[in-house]
Amino acid sequence: MYAAPRASEDAPQSVLRHVTELEVRFNEVDSYHIVWHGHYVGYLEVGREAFGAKYEIGYQHLLDRGVRAPIVHVDIDYRRSLKYGDKVRIVTEYIEKPQAKICFRYTLTSLDGRTVYCRGNTEQVLQDLDSGRTLPSFPDWHYQWLSRAKKADR
Repeated sequence: MYAAPRASEDAPQSVLRHVTELEVRFNEVDSYHIVWHGHYVGYLEVGREAFGAKYEIGYQHLLDRGVRAPIVHVDIDYRRSLKYGDKVRIVTEYIEKPQAKICFRYTLTSLDGRTVYCRGNTEQVLQDLDSGRTLPSFPDWHYQWLSRAKKADR
């Protein structure tokens, strides 16, 4: 008989984690008085940029290293609608992968963590800034960055 793997076996483990908060603005709600679904991608970006600033892996850090990191995959599982004025906690987790991809997992919750609004994931590939070619493996600086970030996070 087939037994599905438990969530702890199935889900990739996060290596680094950052939490940021935001308040839903009026221009983000639609005629149903809830946040338009497309704005959730922007909320993931808020979390990713805050993570990048904390761990020195933001877009400018990548450009300074001669690479860019376009998003190649986004998925969002909507759980509960956000409304104007809601205060949101964005948990952004870096997921270590063997492939040359920068992967994040996100959870958007109420400030107390009791209400989950959505969960999501993004994948970014690394591309050479000049040629635009996708890198087949992580550059050496990536491993140095990850080691420093893990030590700083203890």
